[in-house]
Amino acid sequence: MKRPVFWDGLLAIFQADSPFLCSCLLLLSFFIGAAGCQIADIRPAEVIRKGISTEDRIRGRHLLERVVFAYELSRKKTEKLHRQKMTVIFRERWHAWLPALFNKPFPEESDVELSFVRDEPGIQFRIRKGPWLSLQGRWNGKTLSLSNRSSVKVQESLLSKRRLSFHARAKRFFFELPFNLRNFRVVAKMGDTTIEGRRYHRLFLSNTLAPDPDQDQFIAYLDPRSFRLDILHYTIRELGGRFTGAISFSDFRNVDGILFPFTGKIHWTPGGKEIVHEYRIRSVKFENPA
Repeated sequence: MKRPVFWDGLLAIFQADSPFLCSCLLLLSFFIGAAGCQIADIRPAEVIRKGISTEDRIRGRHLLERVVFAYELSRKKTEKLHRQKMTVIFRERWHAWLPALFNKPFPEESDVELSFVRDEPGIQFRIRKGPWLSLQGRWNGKTLSLSNRSSVKVQESLLSKRRLSFHARAKRFFFELPFNLRNFRVVAKMGDTTIEGRRYHRLFLSNTLAPDPDQDQFIAYLDPRSFRLDILHYTIRELGGRFTGAISFSDFRNVDGILFPFTGKIHWTPGGKEIVHEYRIRSVKFENPA
């Protein structure tokens, strides 16, 4: 029996590397997952099967310190900088339309300035686009306050406090890597793995051993030679618990004695080819807090 023409077209769509299709499948998986009330679990199979031993924890802490050491290009400078205010200016671009529809917090081609002091909960940010848009905000650890100084009305989507606070905190987490990974209670060395022909050390990080709806899970993929954090796989409990993502880092530069990746690309999975969205840092500055 001859296969209908429309079936060939449908197969072509499913076989193509289509952002539209991936976005639709993501939305479908969200509703299916919500119905099942399950939360994402990115623990490697070996952890689920055998658990985490004391030796895994010791090796994990040791490996994490090797990573931190690789990012501290000047120990004297970094000890001082950890107590200073960090200001990062970046631009963000979204490629997948469905996540952008529900999650994009900043207008395209806008400069976003994020400022914070390490070990303090507050985050200040400013969004600028040309001479006409200026939106400022502050996250004090619990609530977000906004101050609009625009000469035109700001879109309602831009003023979504939940969206802005989530992305401000997420960006801060990425900008503080890998130093903030020391804060996790569970840090364990996993077996090495290969992605697109490249071998990686792996670290599992969380605050609980078993999946918890209030605690995210992370798997750090580390270059075995440079000990750089190339990829971070993570869960997103705040968005319902079902979602996961992976960020790949590149364009590493020396900023006042700290190794800093100036590009972050968010994918669906570690090593995935499709880019959901990405940010590119324009400048990083350290200064004494006011």
